[in-house]
Amino acid sequence: MLTRRKPELEDIIYAASALDCEGNVSLSRRFNGAVPSWTLKVGIANTNPTLTNFLLECFGGHVHTEAPVKLSKRIIYRWQIHAENAADFLRLVHPHMKLKRGQAEIGLHFQENRKKLDLAQQAKLYEKVKSLNKGEAPAETKRVDGGFNPQSDSPILAETQERMMAHLSDSATLLN
Repeated sequence: MLTRRKPELEDIIYAASALDCEGNVSLSRRFNGAVPSWTLKVGIANTNPTLTNFLLECFGGHVHTEAPVKLSKRIIYRWQIHAENAADFLRLVHPHMKLKRGQAEIGLHFQENRKKLDLAQQAKLYEKVKSLNKGEAPAETKRVDGGFNPQSDSPILAETQERMMAHLSDSATLLN
């Protein structure tokens, strides 16, 4: 049995960069009859098991392997974590993320509000994450019908932008 250890700041930053570069945040859709339901899922894949074993040791979840598709390919090790455990992981790594921050914010919003969101709102979040994962820019810049846009709705992003503007203002004052 694997013993989990408490991750240190260095571990959290490393996991954030691994998620940004090798991972994904998604809302996994399943159907119970004709009614869809979604689950927050975070995954990181790599051909070196050291990364996925590290993630398993620090953050839990599970690791599975995928056989190579071609003879020249290597085995892929895939670490995954779901639902509230995925949200706990995202809360830790989110402040250190750069590339997939929008997906992380939507995932956190979904998990924290999933019981309050109706099916249409859940479907909208699913489509936004799916679009961001494809590298597409969000279609809208304002909140509509309870939807979530990480560029305009994120208090963390707003706080970061305020700090950057203050820093730029201070830098401009020093130059004058």
